[in-house]
Amino acid sequence: ETRAEAALAKNLFLLAVTISDDVADEDGDAALVADLVALLHGGTPRQAPTANHRATLDHVAELLAEAHALCSAGPSHATIAPFLDFDLRQVWNNFSHAVLVNATPAATNLQESLTYGGHNMMMLVFADIDLCFSPAVDPSELGRMREAFLHAQVIARVGNWVTTWRREIPKGDYTSGMFAGLMGENPASVARWLADPAAATQAIESSGMEGSLLEQWSTH
Repeated sequence: ETRAEAALAKNLFLLAVTISDDVADEDGDAALVADLVALLHGGTPRQAPTANHRATLDHVAELLAEAHALCSAGPSHATIAPFLDFDLRQVWNNFSHAVLVNATPAATNLQESLTYGGHNMMMLVFADIDLCFSPAVDPSELGRMREAFLHAQVIARVGNWVTTWRREIPKGDYTSGMFAGLMGENPASVARWLADPAAATQAIESSGMEGSLLEQWSTH
């Protein structure tokens, strides 16, 4: 029974994150992302939302409320809830960072992409949910567990980058670490690559960035 509830909570959080991710990466809607961040923190939207924005906010709020309600029934929820709230905030911080990067691609860099982008994989959030439904959690074990979950999150993020970046750049999504790594090594070429996504794709393919990221992947 608890396995089904945990799985449903994960799917509900995942739906809320997927909606917010599309708003940040593909729509680049900074105002709506700010509203979503405020919503996550229990606040109210910072603007008078349009009907479409209101529908999105209401849908995400409903998904989050139902997911939290499920998790609150877990036997270890009281211990894990502060970590779940913190880790969810990091996911939404990633969306704010994505809006910044896509608005000013020249500012992207690999270190920030690794710091913020990894949270989009939700490994810590999913682990928190599993722990909420665990019969008991020893707080002294949390440090080592969270360190392991972070390693898994980086592995997932790098794997996602090296398999999805080709379809993202033509759509104006520059959040991939593949693009961030290229920018860091060739800042003088940013304007040319932004004007010609095909040239950016070719530059990434010949840069060795994929091999460099996979080398980092292997260290985790």
